[in-house]
Parts: sequence; structure tokens; C-alpha cells
Amino acid sequence: MESYSNCAHCGHDLKGRTDKRFCNDTCRNTYNRIQRQQRHIPFPEQAKEIIQAIKRNYQIIASKDKSGGNIYISSKLEDYLAKGFEPKYFTSIHMENNDEQWYCIFDWYFYIAGNMIHIKNFIGQFQIK
Repeated sequence: MESYSNCAHCGHDLKGRTDKRFCNDTCRNTYNRIQRQQRHIPFPEQAKEIIQAIKRNYQIIASKDKSGGNIYISSKLEDYLAKGFEPKYFTSIHMENNDEQWYCIFDWYFYIAGNMIHIKNFIGQFQIK
């Protein structure tokens, strides 16, 4: 076991047990907080913009649903793009049986074919595992 003669945070002389590392709780807490901050991976600045884009896409798609149930919509892609929809931002990908790649924004799925966007809502199928 290592023997410390000075506080690991402030450097003051230690009195008491031979295995003591800090002179008081404040030094211990401050030292450990600094250690955690140095190990912490910072949240990328662009991630906030991506999250906002995903939220905006969700709101644009969800605004088309007036029924509150499972729906299927086919519309012109340009109508969605004009409202600020950005197809490159989504939460996951779902493959259909016929190898169609549907992009998911939580419980909403969209598929782009030419200048059309096809949208499905799977109420109750979105679950966090």
C-alpha cells in the first residue's frame, strides 16, 4: 500500500492514518471531480444540430397524421423539403421484405422513391430495448 505524506489535491501535510490521501472531504471531492472531467468525452458541438434536425424531421412528418393511428402517406418530396425536412437525418434503418430501405425517425418510417416520399407510422411498434 502506498504511503502519502501530502494531500493528493492541495499538497498539505497529512496527519492521521498512514493510507490517508486527502486532508479533508473537500480536497477528496475536488480531486475526484477533476479526474472525472479529464476522463469525460465532450459532447460534439455538431451533435446538437443533428438532434435538432431529427426533431424537426419528426415534427414535419408527424404533422401530417390527423388520425392518431397506423397510416401510410405518399406525397411529393419537394413539399417536405420546402418545410425544412432533411432526409439525411434519421434514427435508424428498417429493411422491408422486398429490400426497400426505410429510414426511421422513432415510430415514423419514410422511403424516398424519385420525387415521392412514402411515410408509415407504426404506433406501438417503437420500443426501447
